[in-house]
Amino acid sequence: MKNVNKLIILMLIFPFIAAAQVSDYALEVMAELSDTAYHGRGYYEQGDLKAARYIGAEYEKHGLQQWDHTWFQHYSLPVNTFQGDNELIIDGKTMQPGTDYVLRSYSSGIEGEYEIYVVDTTNFNEEKGIEKLDHLSSQQIPTCDIRFARKHKEFYKNLFSTKSNACILLWENPLKFYKAYSRMVVPQCIIWLTYYNLPENPKHINLDIDNHMIEKYQTQNVLGYLEGTKNPDEWVVFTAHYDHLGMFGRDVFFPGANDNASGVAMLLNLARHYKANPPEKSMAFICVSGEECGLRGSKHYVKHPVFPLENIAVVLNFDMVAGGWDSLYVQHSEAAQPDFDSLSKIARDEALFSGIKKDTLSPHSDHFPFAEKGLPAMFFSLSSKENPYYHTPADNREHVAMEKILLLFEMVTRYLD
Repeated sequence: MKNVNKLIILMLIFPFIAAAQVSDYALEVMAELSDTAYHGRGYYEQGDLKAARYIGAEYEKHGLQQWDHTWFQHYSLPVNTFQGDNELIIDGKTMQPGTDYVLRSYSSGIEGEYEIYVVDTTNFNEEKGIEKLDHLSSQQIPTCDIRFARKHKEFYKNLFSTKSNACILLWENPLKFYKAYSRMVVPQCIIWLTYYNLPENPKHINLDIDNHMIEKYQTQNVLGYLEGTKNPDEWVVFTAHYDHLGMFGRDVFFPGANDNASGVAMLLNLARHYKANPPEKSMAFICVSGEECGLRGSKHYVKHPVFPLENIAVVLNFDMVAGGWDSLYVQHSEAAQPDFDSLSKIARDEALFSGIKKDTLSPHSDHFPFAEKGLPAMFFSLSSKENPYYHTPADNREHVAMEKILLLFEMVTRYLD
């Protein structure tokens, strides 16, 4: 009943045809960018470049203008990738990459057969546990529950300083905390493995995992703009990261429909809306790469802006806006407090969300480099890391929620129009 009431409210405040157009186009964008053709929009088979070209074509279709006769702002970044062989077998049982196991982003590759050393956590003594780790050979791989290990800090630290070529940390299912890329590589292969498919009393493990460190991968932000009708030197900046986790091995890909094809879909819907309804202030549409590598694209843009940063009126960042939360999750810089107050009033007056969860400003998405410069910057999300599909191969178009995207679109356009 709650969802029915929300839809009725939405249709009253937002004409049905316009709502359908926003929804249909958002679904189209998410379906396109989460397709296998884009290889998870990572740094494999130039998945990021294919996505950037698609976004640039959409900018052109919506009548945006270019800076310096191109949609692209090029830069390079270091990335550690896992694009080759990816095989893990325990006591003859083949584990599925991306589902049964993942690697830490800074892991090295590994090949060979090893003995599994399972840490005894029932009669555990930290000093003796560290001593046993010190006596492991290069052919033994320590295996331990990660939550248990983290409770014993010195032991946990020593897990990564043994003679072993690898370390296995046991997690619950799903393995949704996989990170995509690292700018460094450590000597060990650090494996996160789920309990649910692990053989009882495992003895041996066969590994064949490739990594490839790319020191200077060439990638790009995608920039376009609309000139304001009255105040062209004042800028509203919309941003969303278009990169995702890419491939894990040759066969497993991460679609990233919610994270963050949904944010790109919101940005492109706003581009289409403001081309049809010319804004008084200029508007910049900035889709960045490198977010999953540590906000590399947004950091690069802030260092190399295409117009003076001090001309920015507000930055609105959209990240995972198709997760279906009833509450709107927001972060904002101190300078954006008035903007937050105005948006909150609209959301409250129109009953757009069940609530607004305001959190402390943190460096986890692309508003943060702008906020660090003292600019008014805001972050919007309708999801979190608790989403069961977050950073898994199941973040696909079947698991996105459209109703809240429409509510967010309505809130933002009412605020800016």
